[in-house]
Amino acid sequence: MRTFRSPCLATLVLCATPIPCQADARVDPTPACPAVRAIGDRVLVAEGPRYVASFAADGVTFTAAPRRRAGRELDLRLRTESFGRGDERVQADDVAPAAERAAGDASPGVRYARGGGAIERWRVRPDGIELTYTFAQPMPGDGDLVVRLALTTALVPGAATGDDAELGLRLQAPAARGTHPPRATGVRIGAVTGLDAAGRSCRGNVRLNEAMLELSLPAAFVDAAVWPIVLDPLIGPDFAPNPVGDEVRPAAAYEATSRRYLAVWQHDMNLANSQIVGQLLDVEGNPVGGTVLVRYTPGALAIEPVVASVRASGRFLVAWLEAPGFFGPWTIACRCVNPDGSLSPVLSLVTTEPEHPGPLLGSNATSADTNVLMVYGDRVDVHAQRITVPAGTGAPTLPGAVTVVTNAATGNVDVKLSKGCGTAGRWVVTWINTTQAQPAASVRARAIGIDGHLLGTELHLGPPAAGLTGYALDGDGVDFLLAELRSAGLFCRMLGWTGSDLVAQGTPVRVTGSTTGKSDVDVAFLGPKTLVTWSDDGGTPMANDIHGLALEPGTCRACDLPFGIARPGHYDFEPAVAAQYTTSPTAGDQALIVFSSAEFTPPFDSEVRAQRFEAIGAGGPFVNTGGGCGRRTSMSANGPIAIANPGLAFRVDGVAGALAVSVAVGIPTAAPLPCGSCQVAVPVVMLPAQLGGDRAEAHLGIGCEPSLVGAALELQAWVLGTAESPCPLVASLSFSDRHVATIGQ
Repeated sequence: MRTFRSPCLATLVLCATPIPCQADARVDPTPACPAVRAIGDRVLVAEGPRYVASFAADGVTFTAAPRRRAGRELDLRLRTESFGRGDERVQADDVAPAAERAAGDASPGVRYARGGGAIERWRVRPDGIELTYTFAQPMPGDGDLVVRLALTTALVPGAATGDDAELGLRLQAPAARGTHPPRATGVRIGAVTGLDAAGRSCRGNVRLNEAMLELSLPAAFVDAAVWPIVLDPLIGPDFAPNPVGDEVRPAAAYEATSRRYLAVWQHDMNLANSQIVGQLLDVEGNPVGGTVLVRYTPGALAIEPVVASVRASGRFLVAWLEAPGFFGPWTIACRCVNPDGSLSPVLSLVTTEPEHPGPLLGSNATSADTNVLMVYGDRVDVHAQRITVPAGTGAPTLPGAVTVVTNAATGNVDVKLSKGCGTAGRWVVTWINTTQAQPAASVRARAIGIDGHLLGTELHLGPPAAGLTGYALDGDGVDFLLAELRSAGLFCRMLGWTGSDLVAQGTPVRVTGSTTGKSDVDVAFLGPKTLVTWSDDGGTPMANDIHGLALEPGTCRACDLPFGIARPGHYDFEPAVAAQYTTSPTAGDQALIVFSSAEFTPPFDSEVRAQRFEAIGAGGPFVNTGGGCGRRTSMSANGPIAIANPGLAFRVDGVAGALAVSVAVGIPTAAPLPCGSCQVAVPVVMLPAQLGGDRAEAHLGIGCEPSLVGAALELQAWVLGTAESPCPLVASLSFSDRHVATIGQ
């Protein structure tokens, strides 16, 4: 006679990208974990960020979040029919569900007592609902342990699922005649796992047999298991890692202590439900962990997110507009996001009106102050508010009162704020004053200090340019570049802090003359360059790609070749740039460009994409062409041989005891001069090198001049004071190998 020990049939989960529940008591009263609520006496409902699930005696209905423009719902219905081994089956009882929560578990749950010692539990998670069957006693019969569920749905198996039943099952909306199914829309039934009381686990199978879903564990595992046994899979909406759908209004910031970016965006689930979602990324732009559910309230709106970082506390702050419904009341709210993706409580700031724009945030790169600057307008006044982002895990606080930057009887609109304050601790806010009717309106600006006080006087920059479609600015706390998109092209001008006031430095300069349709301009200061990005249709309406150009701070000259991020079949818009700026001209000169990208084909879903950018790339090659003689030395570059690298220097190693070292710079096409065993480069200029031990360095900084890209220089070190005299014309003079340096970008 076989002796039975206790196993369980592991979890089935309907799921999307995993989102951890918020179990911490410090989290605000609207936690990320969905609640289970009762409707009447016999139905329970759970509503997650991307799904709604209802639990009744006759089964469980799961509905993936409908797209705002798709006009469809993605749902399925499951009812447990039977369970058992081989021909020995136990029919599941139809019983009313009961809400429960396991001790120490942040996720609520729903429980069905199915009879025969079987308990069906649904654990409610932000990303889906996890089904677990627990069998308290051995099942009679032989063979696999199988649970059968009746499945009712209009969804069809996805083509990418294949025949591997261990990987779970993907169900998607059927394609309309002559079209492909919508990308990444549907429901995923995750893989099955078995777990026994001794902690042993085993991968099970998921099979769809016509209208019956079968979840099973292999006989060998069940025979050897210690009961009770658990069987579990995950059931949830099937989305891409950056879930497609209506993903819009992206923003991003970089935090230097953790060396991570945080991108946030608005996810429109339907007309009555929008949430704020985020994703942490490393310095290379790779996602770190799953998506972060920054703000979600069932049946409510959270829109227009912005994000900033605070170096001194090593954290991010995200702010947004929220309301219980489309007609308000609207509130600006914020919360801290830690580099590990955990969240602080929410701080509600100020009530505003639905027609007013959302808040703006400025990052803080100073070493001691832990405040960011928030600026917002109400179409009459422009307000500034410091928000403290404390070190640790605490909630943001308000260190002082709101500052009125400017006010007018008839209004100030189109408010902009520099992304950061630099190490100098100074932001600049700009706006368009409409006190008088156009064209007498004027663009104005004001500096704000790290303590939140207004600095200097209000700067008047004159009336808005003809054909102005948008503008943005950023800087290092002293110099700020203001970029304008006009019908005549891209223009920029510099603003500067004199020590007592903010002033305009020169007049606007046209950077590009293209008159194609442009919108959504953004600016980020990267140290050696300032990056300007925008959405450009290239002369074909609605064929927008993301375009960009790096400019020289201080002059607005083009400092790179223009680039584009092309995604055929998509309308790309709303670029936002997070700068990884440090004081080094080559370290931390990178940025992350995030943007919205909408499909041309119905249902016109949009997603958030990202592209990494380096102000100074790898540069051009440095090639040894030989010809050295005497003292054996070596040459190298201290960084990329590229335009906009003012700190570029060439190192000469092996010069200990030398009297002097110089680097000859010439043209590679010039024939070298023979001298004894030496091949001497013909110098155009001699660069003195600074000696230090066994190394000397000669500086040859390269400015912002795109025409230099591809140009080549020949370099050779001349070392005076060596014991060797390989060139009979000059005693004690040795020459390194000649090198060809090609300027890159």
